[in-house]
Amino acid sequence: MFKGAIHLHSVYSDREFTLAELREARVADEGSFVCLADHAEYFDRLKASNYVAECASLSDDRFRFIPGFEYSCYE
Repeated sequence: MFKGAIHLHSVYSDREFTLAELREARVADEGSFVCLADHAEYFDRLKASNYVAECASLSDDRFRFIPGFEYSCYE
């Protein structure tokens, strides 16, 4: 059984928590993964690359970030 969170946002778009802070909070709650859904309009190619790299650097056998982007259907 896996315990995790789906559809979280970080400082990469419109929330106040860094990826490291999200990891710390979820691990403390015995979570093993987070599926991110930061707003795509906040990203360019470089920022997206940094985002994916930071997710990878904070992932290990105990905890995994799954980077993702939320796209608006109205824009």
